[in-house]
Amino acid sequence: MKLTKKTSVLLAVALAAVLSSSAYAQNVFNQGDLLIGFEQAGNASNYVVDLGNFSQFTTGTALTFNLSTADLSATFGSTWNSNSQTNLVHWGVIGNDSNTDDLFYTKGRTVAGTQSTAPNRLASSNQQGVESNLAGLQTGSFTGFSGSTPSAGSTLSLQATVQTAADSNSWSSGDPQNTGFGLGSNIEQSKTSLTGPTNSVLDLYESVPRTAAGQKATYLGNFTLDSSTGTLSFNVAVAPEPSTLGLMALGFAFMAVIIVRRKGASNL
Repeated sequence: MKLTKKTSVLLAVALAAVLSSSAYAQNVFNQGDLLIGFEQAGNASNYVVDLGNFSQFTTGTALTFNLSTADLSATFGSTWNSNSQTNLVHWGVIGNDSNTDDLFYTKGRTVAGTQSTAPNRLASSNQQGVESNLAGLQTGSFTGFSGSTPSAGSTLSLQATVQTAADSNSWSSGDPQNTGFGLGSNIEQSKTSLTGPTNSVLDLYESVPRTAAGQKATYLGNFTLDSSTGTLSFNVAVAPEPSTLGLMALGFAFMAVIIVRRKGASNL
């Protein structure tokens, strides 16, 4: 009887070890997370980091992520953040909410300091197609990389993966620069840009499935990347101050009064 109990305990421990090993090997990416991907023309590898659930980017809260420059240097070389590279390292962010078919993706700026033009929202069927492409990308194995932490003061590791660029589920296979994800606009900085990854700025948009043509995605804020430190900052969209809104309302009311008075005078 004692032997049976001991054997049972050993079997339980062994089973737990197997399950633990299997869980670690599985993809820990959760549906609804935003991914930031890095690629470089001619490089055999991509680097992709899981930034967490989309909901944290819709609350109007500024966020800071500490990416691992050691990981990026190991993937793309020690000069990955240099503007003098022949082939610059490019990056972008993309994710989705499968419950609503909302898409979240970035668009590069063409003029420094000026927000990019909001992209057009897609029909629900198109956005579901993008989700399908994302599902393929998300099947890669994500593991914790040392030196990457999600926000200031946190000790948790970001989940990241180094992919083979030629793989069918890699970041490069989605080819976001050439609308491989089916978005119709770039989610990376332009590959003809001369700025490279150093202090890059990308605008984040939420695209709710449209019901009519011409509807624009909602601007949520922008990501800035300080490639010298690996600091990725999410800066929320600045809403007009109450005082500004009040002055605007007062101005519209004043104009309405003038128009009414002019119409009244013309009827005399």
